[in-house]
Amino acid sequence: WLTSCSLILPTPSFLHRNPQSTMARHSLRMLWIAWLFFRIACAMRENAHAGLLHSMSAFDNLSANVSANVSANVSANGTLRAVANATVEDMLQEMAQQQAKSELQPFPDDPFKDDPWFQKRRDPNYDPFKDDPWKNRNDPFNNRNKDPFNNRNSPSPSPSPPSSDHSWSGHEHHYHRAAAAGVGVFAVFWIIWASFFCCICCIPTCILCRGHFKARALRAKLEHLQLKHPPHDQRHPVNMLSDGMMRLAQEDRILIREKVNMAQELSGHVLGYSIQTANSFEVISVVGGGEHVLNCREVQDLQAMLGMNLAGGLQAMGVEGAGHWAGRDKAPFRMLVGLPPAANPMETGKIQVTVPEGVSSGQQIQVTTPTGEQLLVAVPPGVAPGQTMEVTLPGKHNSGPNMQQVMTGLVPGCAANNDAPFLYLDRPFAIDCCCLNRPKVDVFDVRGTATVKLGIISDPFAWMDMTFGIHIGPNAQESDPPALIARGAACQPGAVCKLCGVCCGRTCREAYLEVVDPNDKDRTVAFITKGWAGGAQEIFTSANSFYVDFGEVKDPVCKALLLATALFLNYRFFEGRAGSTQSSSN
Repeated sequence: WLTSCSLILPTPSFLHRNPQSTMARHSLRMLWIAWLFFRIACAMRENAHAGLLHSMSAFDNLSANVSANVSANVSANGTLRAVANATVEDMLQEMAQQQAKSELQPFPDDPFKDDPWFQKRRDPNYDPFKDDPWKNRNDPFNNRNKDPFNNRNSPSPSPSPPSSDHSWSGHEHHYHRAAAAGVGVFAVFWIIWASFFCCICCIPTCILCRGHFKARALRAKLEHLQLKHPPHDQRHPVNMLSDGMMRLAQEDRILIREKVNMAQELSGHVLGYSIQTANSFEVISVVGGGEHVLNCREVQDLQAMLGMNLAGGLQAMGVEGAGHWAGRDKAPFRMLVGLPPAANPMETGKIQVTVPEGVSSGQQIQVTTPTGEQLLVAVPPGVAPGQTMEVTLPGKHNSGPNMQQVMTGLVPGCAANNDAPFLYLDRPFAIDCCCLNRPKVDVFDVRGTATVKLGIISDPFAWMDMTFGIHIGPNAQESDPPALIARGAACQPGAVCKLCGVCCGRTCREAYLEVVDPNDKDRTVAFITKGWAGGAQEIFTSANSFYVDFGEVKDPVCKALLLATALFLNYRFFEGRAGSTQSSSN
């Protein structure tokens, strides 16, 4: 009944965003099945022992009589060995008398009466421990002089003559056969149950423990790298730099924040069917006080979007094989990384003004607004001549969003791309299987009229790790040795369970990938960290956040490739999938 319930009852939709939650659900099912196998084995063993009671009834009655006689005689005589010998002699004589009176055989329909193996063991003089070297060793009761319970005044009982009564040997034969059968069945089911338990509980537990300790070691390395390479304060405002490479060159740590795709999330939670659309990301400067550095917009690839949603629909209709192509990890994507356009002062209500020479703090200067109005603005304290300050424009602003803003809020990727692109990421379509035809991302520099290939981000096959190879150069190939390698355990708490991050703090919220230099003894030079975007956003949406600590990496080309690696990591391991959110994903 419990197994049927675990197979039928659905799970919440947000648990199907990670393949690890599906593995946990299948593990729960297999654990119930293993428990049922164990109970069946115990029941069969109990039935086997219950069958022995019928064949051993005569022996049980005889043993009860012997125990009663021994107890009575011990209290009367006070000598245990003499009483036991006399009782056994009386028992043998009684059995011989009963056999002499009755000519009935104990087992007239014995199917093994002509079996020489059983005939040998039915011999009254058969001693199964005849050749046992431990039979007479260190036994204080074999020597009458050393027996403290032996009554030397009482005559020793004479051995009884051989009897033709084979009733006990027959009982012993049936008992051993039934016991062997019960133990064999129990051992088989015990092995099956132990194998299921090891595969379902022990192995996943070991993998999760490995991920936990790997995450702790990587976090210690990250803190050491941040202490070794602190952020520098000599940086220019991003609005003064019109080149994307220059903006990346001055950054020590950036935050890649994915915008929540409301149409995708609402369709998954309300309708129970997730519709995949284009995504959009913002690159924020962590050191520069949260300045908006770059935009990353996924190009609307009609073929990829239709392919994912069609595969999800076929899976919902019962075609389980189609679900393999419904996820973001298999679908191709194209992405443009560019500089965000300058904000319209009339929309924001603020402008940037440079303080002229000879003006000190507290003095008023005349500012001309974009509409031609003249304003008198006081220079705030701490602003020196030549620096910029923010001036709020008077006037009325839009009280409500227009239709374009509403559509942009629902589907961030559908907004008009007014960015000045300088990077282009292309992941072509590929049918990968284990170590064959692994996915890759080509990174191009699209500044100016010429398109220059910067390198390749490869995803080599790894059993329990997230591993990416960074190949630099216009002629780079996947088969070439990588210049940098980003790697981290795939079963870190921050990458497997989002619920753990709600109650366990930073220990279970973040997942770490170290970037090492294989040409310098795998020295750690940078870090990519999957951050924590907040409890509600992490649990109920597929929007993620990533931090990139450049550390020792100073080349802007390598920084651009690390930015592309973080985006590729998101699509490979942390993005959602199209289709029904109530059906289990493979």
